[in-house]
Amino acid sequence: MTDWKIKYFGHIESAEISYPEENWMELKSLGGYKLSTYRFHRPNPKAIICIFHGLNFASCDLTNVAQYFHSEGCDVIAFDYPGHGKSEGPRGNMDNLEGLATDCERFLIKALIGYPKNLPVFLLGESMGGALCVMVSMRRPELIKGIMLFAPALGVSPDFEPVLQKLVCCLNFCCGGTRLKSFDPVLFSRNPYFPSYFKENPEFYTGRLNVRTAAAMLNGLENLQLMAQNFCTPVIVFQGGMDKITSAQVAKEFIENCKSNDKEFLIYNDMFHCVAHEPEINEILIKCAEWIGRRI
Repeated sequence: MTDWKIKYFGHIESAEISYPEENWMELKSLGGYKLSTYRFHRPNPKAIICIFHGLNFASCDLTNVAQYFHSEGCDVIAFDYPGHGKSEGPRGNMDNLEGLATDCERFLIKALIGYPKNLPVFLLGESMGGALCVMVSMRRPELIKGIMLFAPALGVSPDFEPVLQKLVCCLNFCCGGTRLKSFDPVLFSRNPYFPSYFKENPEFYTGRLNVRTAAAMLNGLENLQLMAQNFCTPVIVFQGGMDKITSAQVAKEFIENCKSNDKEFLIYNDMFHCVAHEPEINEILIKCAEWIGRRI
């Protein structure tokens, strides 16, 4: 056990939990980077849950979520994106969201080779991972039974620093590596231990966001908003009313405008961005398990 984690035991649930299987499957990104893969495995699972983490976070951030679904009879699989967690690649850098979605799609397809073809598959994503869930499900609707989204990034709010948005678009043509600013971890969770946990976790990127990554996110999310009418997978969204990272209104509008006939949007007024670390997480996980149970 890594020493730095010990002081967070009893305060940060995921700090005490690790995936039993690490690098259980070999995988490389489109750019050729070796990616770290993770799994909670059991004989004869009733479903597969594939988890996609957020920007600058890693699979270790959601191990409490993974362990819960495993205890409910599911196999849980995950991987770290290029430059994230234990995967290879430059830290704090993303060229485009579409390429990342392709890595997610390739991971899922390769992972499913070892499972029965009729086993239900659900995706779960937090923040940017929510956007990736939507993108993968639109590419492979025949594979996905449903998706669960925690504070998903499903578009760009017009109220989100419009001057900065214009600046990013201009700078991206000549100064993609320029660093802008880092997120204040106080905004992530009400848990008072989370800011220091975030800063100390070596699998997270805590530096300043660069122009290239910001532009990739803005462009990717703008394109995603335009594709809402093409999204028809069953979906349930859990959003915090106090989330200062992703827009509850944008997520709600995306769900209202999508073609899915099986959709639900739940808002928790006091909840911050990192749903897995908020007090409501146990209630949310129970709702997710019940939601899955009605669809298998």
